[in-house]
Amino acid sequence: MLQQKVPSNTANIVLNNATDSSQVTGTISQSDGSFRLENLRPGAYYVEVYFLGYQTQRINDVQISRRKPTVDVGNILIRQSTVSMNAVEVEGEKAPISYQIDKKVINVEGAAHCNFRLCGGCAGKRAVYPGGYRR
Repeated sequence: MLQQKVPSNTANIVLNNATDSSQVTGTISQSDGSFRLENLRPGAYYVEVYFLGYQTQRINDVQISRRKPTVDVGNILIRQSTVSMNAVEVEGEKAPISYQIDKKVINVEGAAHCNFRLCGGCAGKRAVYPGGYRR
């Protein structure tokens, strides 16, 4: 797999407290891959970078102090991750009521939840209506 070193636009950046792992703040990266986290209190932190389709990258030992209120974590390289699946099964249901240019079509198969009195009844199929009324 060819890996390119290009900026990750809109990567999620999360700053966590190193003591208890609580989330302090977060942002997303800019189009050039840069990000800023501002108004931080002095303390020990770590940064996590998340981007869909890539492995989470963690930068430890981010120290903010009054003497050093700014930290440049440099370039952060994230690696693509792969997920393999055996199979994917997609299921769907036909809408119980659909509207065409000149008519309303009711799918009575699997439409037991439809209130036929409200939708105007059924054409061409026998259906049991709420309240026991049969057509």
